Amino acid sequence: MSKSSFDELQGRLKDALQHQSIVRDCTEPVEMLAVTIRYLASGCTFTDIHLNYRLGISRVSKIVNEVCFSIWRVMLPLLHAYT
Repeated sequence: MSKSSFDELQGRLKDALQHQSIVRDCTEPVEMLAVTIRYLASGCTFTDIHLNYRLGISRVSKIVNEVCFSIWRVMLPLLHAYT
């Protein structure tokens, strides 16, 4: 994926992925997208990803699920606009 494609996708998903929590530090949307793209593109396991990004395995799983759902929710109207 090119940097410009990543930046465009991150810009579209930024609001959908932004979290605010007082209890703990939240993962930034750009890192969430990077984790998800790495998982989808590489075929790595959640264990591999969690070691590389220093996140818990369950957190990686939640990030991948949330980002995939956000991509579907945000990009689906664009697909219908072109058809």
